[in-house]
Amino acid sequence: MPPSILDYVARVSPRTHAIFCYENIEEAREVFISYLGGGRDRNEAVYILASSRESFEDFLQSVRLSSPHAEQRIDFLEMSKLSSKSKGLDYEATLALMKPLFDEVKQLGFGGYRIFILANDYLDYTTAERVLQFEKQLGHDFAFPMAAICAYDLAEVGGKWDQVLLELLKAHGAHIFRGLAGSGGEVVS
Repeated sequence: MPPSILDYVARVSPRTHAIFCYENIEEAREVFISYLGGGRDRNEAVYILASSRESFEDFLQSVRLSSPHAEQRIDFLEMSKLSSKSKGLDYEATLALMKPLFDEVKQLGFGGYRIFILANDYLDYTTAERVLQFEKQLGHDFAFPMAAICAYDLAEVGGKWDQVLLELLKAHGAHIFRGLAGSGGEVVS
């Protein structure tokens, strides 16, 4: 992974809503470790938003981390808190969850928080088209000091993102690109 990408994710500013599309777990590992390190350097709590504790733990295991991480807080946020099988992803419920989280991390002594979203898990609750609608509602950046990287594993879901990928890219304020055929990578804001 190019240093420019790793530096960007380490230093991502509050209110950033970024998308990261990857095709292998090593890329995800490098980006997540850098994101985690940036959170530690800025005294920010780090959360992983996933559909279940099992998905959260599987991700940590796949990137070779254990929970709880010894030198830093990595917590699990469950997608069911912002969505339901019947209603799908709910923008208002998401805001109701995320805004008070800032007060909570402040009380714990952190300067802020950042979230790494296992975005493929959204498909446990809704369709790719509804995920796109939800991402558009979130917008390019957030109204409160939280950074988020929506990590889409393109290799895992057998083309389910193909029809909406271009629009998903447009729905985010920053795009983390790995490059074609290992040719490098860049971040576009």
